[in-house]
Amino acid sequence: MQQWYKCPQCGKDIQYATNPCPHCKWTLDWRQQPPSVYMPPPGAPQQQASQAHIEAPQQQVVQPATNLQSTKKTTNPLVIILAVIGGIVLLFGTCAICVSNSAKSPLPSVLSGTEFQIKVSGTAGLPFSGSYMVMQPGGQNTSKSVDGVVPVTYSVTGNMVSVAFQKKIEIGTLKVEILRGGTVVNSSDTTAAYGLVSVATY
Repeated sequence: MQQWYKCPQCGKDIQYATNPCPHCKWTLDWRQQPPSVYMPPPGAPQQQASQAHIEAPQQQVVQPATNLQSTKKTTNPLVIILAVIGGIVLLFGTCAICVSNSAKSPLPSVLSGTEFQIKVSGTAGLPFSGSYMVMQPGGQNTSKSVDGVVPVTYSVTGNMVSVAFQKKIEIGTLKVEILRGGTVVNSSDTTAAYGLVSVATY
């Protein structure tokens, strides 16, 4: 079967080694840049064979477009993983902020302190001496020395109280109670000679 070629100038069918083109008179360089060759099917008109030869490259262009469309519909697994991690980080961040705000809002009693009563009782007229210490809001401690006689009550304000009182004589009973809101928090007593009483809130 004879080979047919396409003239690069006018696109008409020409036979091998034809020069110039019988249709447009274009000079062809068969050695350096020969035109594209195609083989028309037996019995097919040259015009239909030429049309099939031209439309073949168009079918190759349509195929990549279909692949691009299917690629766009595919979801990248990495995007899903990053979205899940971002949601977890956002959730924990919100919880951390709530906990931080709660920690910055202490109870009013911690800021202003609590009122305590140091009640000294026992044998009436019993002399004693010692000191008590109060932890103030902010962590500062204040102490005061006392020299008193049973019965007596001292009122203090703070977060914690500790007391250490001692009898000045051998006989008698010395009892110390720490009250908060009228309720005894802690207490201790002694009947020993020159006995020492230590009591505190915790």
